[in-house]
Amino acid sequence: MNTQEQVKIVIKDSIQPNQMILILLVALASLGLGLVPLVYGLGGSKTEVTVPTEAGLWHVLGEKNQ
Repeated sequence: MNTQEQVKIVIKDSIQPNQMILILLVALASLGLGLVPLVYGLGGSKTEVTVPTEAGLWHVLGEKNQ
């Protein structure tokens, strides 16, 4: 009578197709999201920054310049 069980361990060293697709999707998504700031910074129109003067700030409070 044989009372011992034999356990077989199977080791897979290769990457399965689903894992490869997931790796490619993550890599492409990270590259795409990394390009967003570059495209946003290089493209588009440049707007001029307006700095409010002291008179303009007091005008908001309702005071008039004399």
